[in-house]
Amino acid sequence: MRIGAPPAMNYQIFIKTAITKLLRETHADYRCERDLHHHLTACIESVQPGLFGSPRRVQMECPTQAQYSWSRRRQKRGNLDYFFHEESAERIVRFTPRGHDGTALELNFNYDDVTKIKQDLIKLIDPRNSHQESVYFVYAVGSGFKALIESALERALHYFENLSDHQLLPSDLHIVLAEGQRRVGTLRYLEVSTVRACALSDLKWVEYSLRPKVYQPMQRVVHSEHARGLEGRPSLNVNFDPSALAELLREFRGRIKRQIDSSLADSLERELLGTPVPQITAKTMNQLARWCKTNGSPYQDGMAIAKSISLLLFGEVLDRSDLVT
Repeated sequence: MRIGAPPAMNYQIFIKTAITKLLRETHADYRCERDLHHHLTACIESVQPGLFGSPRRVQMECPTQAQYSWSRRRQKRGNLDYFFHEESAERIVRFTPRGHDGTALELNFNYDDVTKIKQDLIKLIDPRNSHQESVYFVYAVGSGFKALIESALERALHYFENLSDHQLLPSDLHIVLAEGQRRVGTLRYLEVSTVRACALSDLKWVEYSLRPKVYQPMQRVVHSEHARGLEGRPSLNVNFDPSALAELLREFRGRIKRQIDSSLADSLERELLGTPVPQITAKTMNQLARWCKTNGSPYQDGMAIAKSISLLLFGEVLDRSDLVT
C-alpha cells in the first residue's frame, strides 16, 4: 500500500455487497473463471451503476507497476483482473495503477495450486504496486482452501525478503473465500481484512453461512407484446449500461457453436441497443430465461453469460418456470 495515502473504501462501499449478491445467486454451476468474472461484473454494475460506462473507472486486465518473472523468463508486468480507479478515466492517460488511487481485485475460481495463489497474492501485496486497497476473491467447489491461502500468503511474504526488513501484510487487504458444494444449498463464507500492517499470525478469519437465494413463484400474467413493467414479471432496468450489455453479447456470440443460437443476442441488440427507447418483448425475455437454465451441449456454453445478461437487465436471474417458458 502506498505510504501516506488515505485508504480506498471501494470494498466496503460496493465490492463486498456485489460479492455477497453473487454468492446468494449462484449454485456452484460455473464452468470456468470467465463465468465467475462475468457474474461478478454484472453484480458490481447492479450495485454500483456506471462504473463500466463513460467515463470508465474500471480497467480489466490492468498491468501492475512491478514486473515479475514467474518461470525464469524475462520480467514483465503482471495483470490484475480488475482495477477500480478513484478518478475518472478522463484524467488517466494510460490505464495503470501507478500514481493513481484505487482498488486491485483478483479472482480465483477453484484452482488449488499454491504457487498460482501465491502469485496472485504477490501482485496484491507488492509495495511496488502501491495499491491503496486489495481484494482477493476465491470461489471454491470443495473445502480446504483456507489452509492453501494461508500457505500461499506465507510464501508470498518470503518473496519480499529482499525488499523489506519486516515481513508484514499490508493494510487494507481483504480476502474472501466461498466454499460451495454442488447439490448442497449452503455456502461456507470466510472473510479476513487487515486494518493495519500485521503478521500472518494476526489474521482473524470470520465465518458465515450463506444460502443462495431461492426465487418465489411469481403471479402468472397474460401475454402482451412488451414484458417491461408487466405485473408479476421482473421489470427491465432501463438505466442498464449499454456498453456492458454490448460486451456481454459479444462474449455470448463467441461462446455459442451454432449460428442459429445467436438469435437471442440479435433480439437483445435490436430491442435494447438499436432503439432510443429500450423495450424487451415477452418472446425475447422468455428466450433469455430459457438460456439461463438449460441442459446439455451446446446450450450450456452460453448459460453463464445469459445469467450475467439477466442480472444486468433485471437485477436477478430469470426463472423459466416462473415465466412458464
